[in-house]
Amino acid sequence: MKTAISIPDRLFAQTDRLARRLKKSRSALYQEALQHYLRQFSEQDITERMNRVVDEVGDLEARRLVQRAGHRTPSNVEW
Repeated sequence: MKTAISIPDRLFAQTDRLARRLKKSRSALYQEALQHYLRQFSEQDITERMNRVVDEVGDLEARRLVQRAGHRTPSNVEW
């Protein structure tokens, strides 16, 4: 999909230089940057949800849940 956006000239120039240095199109660079940004917010959302659960169940119960989850970690996994 094509779209038009407005960005400051300085940001455009910085992006253009970086794209050339990485040997990527500006379009590819913008796509990667947006994907990273969206992933970051998705991870933040997960953390916020987990924090709400901890707030609801209390710190002691949260520790118990973590301990139980730790016991369920496969022992034959090579780290």
